[in-house]
Amino acid sequence: MTAKTIWGKLVIYLREHNQVILHIVCGDIKNVRYDGDTLLILPEQKNVVDLLNEKSNYEELKKALTFVGQEKFEIRLDEKVQQIEENIKTLKKYFNNINVIKGDNKNE
Repeated sequence: MTAKTIWGKLVIYLREHNQVILHIVCGDIKNVRYDGDTLLILPEQKNVVDLLNEKSNYEELKKALTFVGQEKFEIRLDEKVQQIEENIKTLKKYFNNINVIKGDNKNE
């Protein structure tokens, strides 16, 4: 099964088991893929990573993923977002009054 298929089954599981917040948050996550046999969940926002890693939420995700047949998973901030954040830190280090405008341009 593909990572997206597993993820879709997880989102349905969360809805069917009245995990409303997790259903909404996970439904917005589009970047999931396999690294070996580990499902990588790659949100684009640090606060989403933190939310999913909270103990109770993590346990619910683990239960849901086990139900759909996925034992191993990791939650990480999307690599592209990490690189952008590092670039912003570097710019702010060298330029005192820099204002970085983050856009939603998906064509970058």
